[in-house]
Amino acid sequence: TSNPAEFNDVLSEIALGFTTTKVGEGGVAILAEHKGRKGVLRTHPVSREEPTALRSKVEVPKEGKTTLELSVASHQNGDWKLVVKANGKVIHSGDVGKDIVNNGWQDLSIDLTPFAGQSVDLEVQNSATGWAYEHGFWGRLEIVNSTDAPK
Repeated sequence: TSNPAEFNDVLSEIALGFTTTKVGEGGVAILAEHKGRKGVLRTHPVSREEPTALRSKVEVPKEGKTTLELSVASHQNGDWKLVVKANGKVIHSGDVGKDIVNNGWQDLSIDLTPFAGQSVDLEVQNSATGWAYEHGFWGRLEIVNSTDAPK
């Protein structure tokens, strides 16, 4: 699909609060299963130079620890670069591929606590590496605050 409104309807199933305007090959899709997980979001970079960017305006609470919780995987024949930006500044960058994950999935917790009390423009990117099987698979994309936990 090439309709951003449709992308965002699909995104809301896995990445609540995140939107996108451009996606590469295959658009945004929810797969029934990928590497043992059910209900997985799939994206693809727009081009070799332009990533698919999932964006969210996040109000980081003043209290507690706030993190971006990610569970990501690659295509069995490829890899891709995960880039996370807060207010335009890169706060995480790393490769996602079959050689660096457990059971096909890589779980990450990215600390957003340094932005406590601020409104942050968060951008999570599926960027190309070698332009072969660059699909990004997302099992989790969620903002978590420790004060939200049950007591």
